[in-house]
Amino acid sequence: MKIWQRVLVGGGSVVIALGAIVAQEPPNLGALATEIDEGRKQNHMKMRSYTWNTRTEIKIDGEVKSTKVDLVRFTAEGELQKTKISDSADGQKKKRGIKGKAASKKIKGMQEWGAELKKLLQKYSLSTAGSLLDYLDKAEVQKTGQVVTLVGRGVVQQGDEMTMLVDTVAKQVKIVEVKTTLDGDAVEMEILNDSLDDGLSFTSRQLVKVPAQKVELTIENFNFLRQ
Repeated sequence: MKIWQRVLVGGGSVVIALGAIVAQEPPNLGALATEIDEGRKQNHMKMRSYTWNTRTEIKIDGEVKSTKVDLVRFTAEGELQKTKISDSADGQKKKRGIKGKAASKKIKGMQEWGAELKKLLQKYSLSTAGSLLDYLDKAEVQKTGQVVTLVGRGVVQQGDEMTMLVDTVAKQVKIVEVKTTLDGDAVEMEILNDSLDDGLSFTSRQLVKVPAQKVELTIENFNFLRQ
C-alpha cells in the first residue's frame, strides 16, 4: 500500500502572479507563463528553509487502510528528505503461505497501477513555462469579484479538464481541480493551497479519488517551521 504515499504532485507549492489576466487588455500569455514559472522557483527556494509534516491517508472502499506521518525537509544539497514519525502499517504482521503469496501479488499489481497514476497526475503540475503557456492559451477565463476561474480542457489527454481558482488580491492559485482518466477509470484530484505570513505558498491538502477502484488518497502538509 505504500505506493500511495508517493503519489504527490508538483512538489507541494504553487505561486502565481496574475495581474495580467484581469487587466483590460488581453494578457501577454508568454510573459505571464514566465512570471508564474519564476514565482514557483522563488517559492521553492524559500521552502528549502522550512521543515513541515506530511500526513498521508489511504482509504479503500471507505475504510482507512493506512495512515502515515512524515517530517519533511530539504537537505543541504536540495534533496527532499522524509523521516517517518508514525505509520499504521508498522503494527501489521506479514502474511505467509499461500495467502501471503496472493496478497503479495495483489500488492505488486496495486504498486504498478499506483505508479501509473502518479505519472499521470504529475503531468498536471504544469511544471514548465511551456506547459503553463499551453494551459493558459486553452483556458476559458471567468472573473467573479476577486476570484478568477481558469478552465482548460484537453490539458494532458483528450476529455480531461483542469480548473484553477485564483485569488487576484493574494495573487495565488487557491484551488486546483482535475478530472481525468486512467485505464478507462475516472480520476478526480483536488488541491488546496495556502500561504504563511512571509508569503510562502504550499499545498495544504491534496485529495485523489478513483471511484471505480474505491480508492481515496488524502495528503496534508502542516506545521511549517523555519530550520
